[in-house]
Amino acid sequence: MRNHLRQLVAPSALWRVFVLVTLLWLGSGTDMVQAQPPTTKHHTISGHVVDAESKETLIGATIYAPETKQGAYTNSYGFFSFSPSKPIRSIRISYIGYETQTIELNLKADTTLTIELDPKGLLQEVVITEERRQLRAPQAGAIEVPVHIIKTTPALLGESDLMKALQLMPGVQSGSEGSAGVHVRGGGPDENLILLDGVSLYSVDHLFGFFSVFTPEAVKKVDLYKGNFPARFGGRLSSVIDVRTNDGNMQKYKGALSIGLISSKAQIEGPIIKDRTSFNLALRRTYIDLLAKPFIPSEDFDGGYYFYDINAKLQHKIGDRDRLYLSVYHGLDKLHSDMNETYSISDEDGNAHSLDVNTNANMNWGNTLASLRWNHVFSSKLYSDMTLAYTKYHFLTRFTNRILERKAERQFTSVGYNSGIEDLSLGWNAHYYASPRSEWRFGLDYIHHTFRPEAHERVNRGEALGLDVSPDLLNPKPSSLIFAHHAALYAESKLQLNDALQLNAGLRAAMFMVNSKPYISLQPRANIDWRITPLLNMTLGYARMSQNVHLLTSAAMTLPTDLWVPATKHLEPMTSDQLSLGANYKFGNGWYVSAEAYYKHMNHVLEYKDGASFVGSSVGWENKVVAGHGRSYGVEAILMRQVGRTTGWVGYTLSKSERRFPDGSINRGEWFPYKYDRRHKLNIVLSHKFSNRVDASASWEFYTGGVITLGYEKMQIIRPDAMDSWRSDTQSYIPERNNFRLPATHRLNLSVNYNRFHKGRAQSVWNFSIFNVYNQKNPAFIYPADLSNSRKDNRVTKFTLLPIIPSISYTYKF
Repeated sequence: MRNHLRQLVAPSALWRVFVLVTLLWLGSGTDMVQAQPPTTKHHTISGHVVDAESKETLIGATIYAPETKQGAYTNSYGFFSFSPSKPIRSIRISYIGYETQTIELNLKADTTLTIELDPKGLLQEVVITEERRQLRAPQAGAIEVPVHIIKTTPALLGESDLMKALQLMPGVQSGSEGSAGVHVRGGGPDENLILLDGVSLYSVDHLFGFFSVFTPEAVKKVDLYKGNFPARFGGRLSSVIDVRTNDGNMQKYKGALSIGLISSKAQIEGPIIKDRTSFNLALRRTYIDLLAKPFIPSEDFDGGYYFYDINAKLQHKIGDRDRLYLSVYHGLDKLHSDMNETYSISDEDGNAHSLDVNTNANMNWGNTLASLRWNHVFSSKLYSDMTLAYTKYHFLTRFTNRILERKAERQFTSVGYNSGIEDLSLGWNAHYYASPRSEWRFGLDYIHHTFRPEAHERVNRGEALGLDVSPDLLNPKPSSLIFAHHAALYAESKLQLNDALQLNAGLRAAMFMVNSKPYISLQPRANIDWRITPLLNMTLGYARMSQNVHLLTSAAMTLPTDLWVPATKHLEPMTSDQLSLGANYKFGNGWYVSAEAYYKHMNHVLEYKDGASFVGSSVGWENKVVAGHGRSYGVEAILMRQVGRTTGWVGYTLSKSERRFPDGSINRGEWFPYKYDRRHKLNIVLSHKFSNRVDASASWEFYTGGVITLGYEKMQIIRPDAMDSWRSDTQSYIPERNNFRLPATHRLNLSVNYNRFHKGRAQSVWNFSIFNVYNQKNPAFIYPADLSNSRKDNRVTKFTLLPIIPSISYTYKF
């Protein structure tokens, strides 16, 4: 029976399901559309929806015609197109946090509008009074996360964090205690396509993964896709996190200053040319290094750590049909130390003199991103955008040692290590609003990858003087750059088959070429939405994904030494097939419940062979890994209240993720738990507005532990050495991979905001937060107990990193 069930959900079977759905669509679905009563051609209403005060475009605003019960949403740039099936007299436009507006119409031709919505004001922004558009699932596996949730969710050291807010959603979890990394439906950290204004970021971690690079003040909108990905997205297996930043106020200058325990932030926006050109600038820097300086007792030592982020955006409105956007992001982590020492030595004549030794170590890593985007409205039904972009992730470390005698250099040694990935890309996307019942998207992308798995450099001059430097570091063979090309084209459609059924279908064709080896993939996507009643609907979806890049890492914590490498002649790109079934229901005053089941099968996933690992070197990495299969399946549910003074949700996930390597190189070819496998996950998030001045939020998390590999007992192995004698080595006996499950993790976080309102719409906010309120000692690392005196001992030691941590911050908005 079990084998029979596995066959039912095998990739080939999933492919046949998709083909069957497509044939039904082509054979009868088109007839369903054509079978609708013929209608007279009516005029198209198109345009933009903007904030009345700032002229900032509003993403996802609702345009609705009461007469026809039809409508549309604005796209990622605030544009909409709507062709009603019969004459209408009015449309209603709504958006969360804004006054709903009704516009009377007397259409005699295609009409272009710029619709301005009035914000409800500072006092009302905290209380959500509309059900629509707060946290919705437009299709299976998709969630729109409002920015106000990100800003109000309690966080470590009071630092609101986008990635940690996403961890509170069903199906999403962190990699380790306190980490900002996300692992979606059993996938690894490299399986998330993270987009900043449509451009990929390869690393989104600060402080070894405890914070992310996203500054909430710069974020405008966040969409999370956990499955059934639209055809316009590709390149990863597990998720798409689409982050859009603020365009900038075109009317007046606004900003905010924030001071916290470890960082300060500043944000300012305003017009360069009123109603035509605007800017938005957000800055953040930690000052751990500055706070630590008074506590460094020695004048001969200087060092510290800090990170910073710079988000900048320019928007220029050329005319009613054309807009230009220039987006720039730069973030950097820097760890450095500088130490001076003096030694007294004697020369051959017995004369004493001194040697001055300076040792300097620097490590920095970060992202640089720039994109230029042109939006153009060809007609009331055809909208397009073209993007030229550059993105780079780098890691650089350098160690220098300088020895001076009587201020003259006697020896200088420098060892450097550099790695990273660099992309230059060009993309074009179009959105065609064919009719009230059909929309089409199509486009193409090209990416030129430059991989630098690692590059070493070494300078060594002068006398030896007994300097202890490893020959392996001084004389490595530098790895050459690896160039790769990725090209893709896609088409996707949204068809309203009848009043109850909607079909989203698409196909992505992609080619990846590395070292003259091409890989071609066809990636079909389909999603069927069945609206059973106005408040209840079900979804069925399928998606195939392909991934051409891999992240080499052997640590639970995100480290900057992790390396990005491409698929090769010997290791094919990873692929996945995912099938999901979901239902959601709205009831009462703003209540919403949703549940979704999924199954995902993966091919060519990588794992290190038994005994192999990656520790800062990619030399021979292809021989250290093996490709196999993976599967992940589970059920996700969420109950949420969206309106009133008290809002929040309860989310639960039941899941399982496994790997198998048929060649027997790992775990004897049998299925074993993936390292990010966690069976249960429960999140409770609540926000309450006590008054106009005081609001509070709380989050409670519980999830069962992940898995690690531990030896059961020690063995003494005797083998001959190079001197024709015998030596004894101690090794642990490990019967299977990932054989130990970590303890469960749970934590309560609280946050309270005290607001004061000043003249001229200025506002100040005091935030008081407590992370890990009841000081739960959750495991950050687990390692075996000392087995030196016992051949068999199952004890392990738990290391806790994050105890109870209170924090305070102050923000002034103007």
